[in-house]
Amino acid sequence: SRFASRILVRLAVGAYQKEEDLYQMARKIAWHQWFDVSQSFKVGTTAVKSPLRSLDFATLRVKDAICDRFRADRGSRPNVNTEHPDQRIQLFLTETSATLYIDSSGDPLWQRGYRGAAGQAPLKENLAAGLLRTAGWKPGTPLLDPMCGSGTLLVEAAQMLAGIPPGAQRNFAFEKFKSF
Repeated sequence: SRFASRILVRLAVGAYQKEEDLYQMARKIAWHQWFDVSQSFKVGTTAVKSPLRSLDFATLRVKDAICDRFRADRGSRPNVNTEHPDQRIQLFLTETSATLYIDSSGDPLWQRGYRGAAGQAPLKENLAAGLLRTAGWKPGTPLLDPMCGSGTLLVEAAQMLAGIPPGAQRNFAFEKFKSF
């Protein structure tokens, strides 16, 4: 996708009232079918109107459930890596429901893989693609870049024109899924 930031695979959804409910939800998932014990993982949590006192504790309980399930199924547990995990698990909480996802993207999808280092406040590539689409630009028509920056609009347009898929020069987390 030229426009998405991440593509998440929904693994479970259900009602919750306390952290123990989140633990039980995560513990039911056969994590070893998604990734191997040798891979690292990270759990992230976002919430809208969650009644829980600590999102960090909710995150910790999901992490514990994943490790406990691996121990039960495989005899050992994967390591947590908060900087560069092989797999990212996302917990999303509303006032009454919880949803667990595994991230198939890895790094955000706006990171196409061709840029070495970005300057200050660069335009993200997926936003540039969205601006081109919203503006009605079509490959092969003239394009004026009104920005004074690193040419993200022009690079994204050139890749569209050349038929280069977004992320053709990068890796994705789904490549480390056991089913891949």
